Amino acid sequence: MIEINSKDEVDSSISKKIISNTIYNYLGNLTQIFINFFLTPYIFRKLGAERFGIWAFMFAVTSYFSLLDLGAGGSFTKYLAEYKAKRDTKNINNIINHGLLFYLPLGIIQFIAGYFLIDIIIGFFKIEEVYISETYNVLLFGILAFCIQSTVTPIRSIFEGFQKMGILNYIKIISAIPRAAGIVFVLHYGYGLTGLALNEAAYSIYIGIAYIYYSYKIFPQISFFPKIIEKDVFKKIFTFGYKVQVAKIAYLINFQTDKFLIGYFLNTASIGFYDIGNRVASIARSFPLLMVSAITPAASEVDSTKSKEELWKLYIRASKFLLIFTTPIFIFLAFNNKIILELWLSKSYPPAEMVLLIMCSAYYFNLISGVANVVSIGIGKPEFEMETSIYASLLNILLSIILIIKYELAGCVIATAITFLFYSLFLVYKFHSHYNESLTIFIK
Repeated sequence: MIEINSKDEVDSSISKKIISNTIYNYLGNLTQIFINFFLTPYIFRKLGAERFGIWAFMFAVTSYFSLLDLGAGGSFTKYLAEYKAKRDTKNINNIINHGLLFYLPLGIIQFIAGYFLIDIIIGFFKIEEVYISETYNVLLFGILAFCIQSTVTPIRSIFEGFQKMGILNYIKIISAIPRAAGIVFVLHYGYGLTGLALNEAAYSIYIGIAYIYYSYKIFPQISFFPKIIEKDVFKKIFTFGYKVQVAKIAYLINFQTDKFLIGYFLNTASIGFYDIGNRVASIARSFPLLMVSAITPAASEVDSTKSKEELWKLYIRASKFLLIFTTPIFIFLAFNNKIILELWLSKSYPPAEMVLLIMCSAYYFNLISGVANVVSIGIGKPEFEMETSIYASLLNILLSIILIIKYELAGCVIATAITFLFYSLFLVYKFHSHYNESLTIFIK
């Protein structure tokens, strides 16, 4: 057994892992952001506002199919990190294999459910008759792509739980390039929305194979054939997962339901403008989120040592850095939203500019609680986010419906900003109360 000689060594080890994993996350995600930055205007010009709105709508629909996993996906990173710290090979394989036993049939169920729900989904929204056939195809193949990626969730979690972000982001890079090439190819040769959705399915197969191949590289002891099915392992996964599931539902309501409401009350073109403005704000949000994404497994590792002092130190340092890093980014976007979108799209779209301006404040509010959120999950306290998410979701739905009827697209986005502010303040309050710490700690 390897012994750690002091708290300083533990602190140094955790800090190095967070820094290195954050750098890897930046490299991988910057590559994807760079590719999408140039692809989005190309896709928008080739498809037009209506079809681009349908393309964005597809991702909103498929995201809701993730709810069928009952929150199981949220537990893998925590337990894999915990067992990796204990060098418990048996339980690592148990988590992976029981996850696969659940996700493989789930993927089939998700696709079958999607197949029978497509017509109902299309009929519920204001989609012009000329786009119905294309919408059907893009939803069908989009759901297929999602289901393929869903089945390898336990394997993907190995990289996060083992804190091998370098390999995970390498896979993202080598997968993003052929995906981008496929997008350009299908649009250039006129395959439109159907071609884009088929390209997503091909991408899902490619990245799934990459996950399997590299999982053997970092964990040669991996075994995909469990000798015995243990109910206690499933219980462990779902006991933690159901709490995460509530938060996931809230995430979808707060981040994806806007597109459903816009599609129902307005039209697909408005979904397109919403997605364009929101996409720029989301890119800005992704930079600080990359920093905190490496904290969950690190917090799990520190929590396994029962060191409250080290956990709190990790939380305060990361929170202060996040706020310092985030503030100038969103101030710049808010004051230059019109110029940024005109340069990006080569044309002015006032609805998209309005969305970008409001979503800058919304995402800034959301990031206030970023570190509290990931640390809570890392220490096995997803109920903090669960409770907060329930209140925020109810508030978001109520405000969105009221304001979209009166103020249309602007009302929907304003409702999201108000909800995010409430969410962050309440979650930070819950987290600090757990540690009996004052909120004024940030200004010291």
